Amino acid sequence: GARRVVAAALLTPELQPLALAFKQPEVHPTYHAEWALLDALLRGRLAVNPSLTLSLTLLSTLKPCKLCAGAWASYGPPHLNVHYLADDPGRSGQNTAFDEGSYAWEQAQRERSQ
Repeated sequence: GARRVVAAALLTPELQPLALAFKQPEVHPTYHAEWALLDALLRGRLAVNPSLTLSLTLLSTLKPCKLCAGAWASYGPPHLNVHYLADDPGRSGQNTAFDEGSYAWEQAQRERSQ
């Protein structure tokens, strides 16, 4: 089947770009663009003022999958704005931690409040 090129960008509160990443199936099948950005953020690979990390914007060409959405909801900044250019109609793109009211979203809210 055809592979989708997925890109994601992490933006400051002023919408200035911090980082850009692409899906990297050659690294691992689940090394998605959104995952790469969160990994770089958590490992300190981005030169970011810590106060900026309280509110960031994640922009992706495709709606983040359940794995990436759950990771961002659990370990990302407390105020994360998420925007994507295309919905993912597949199973992994539905009822994620970014879908308000879904089970995954409710679980993420509970984890954050603890």
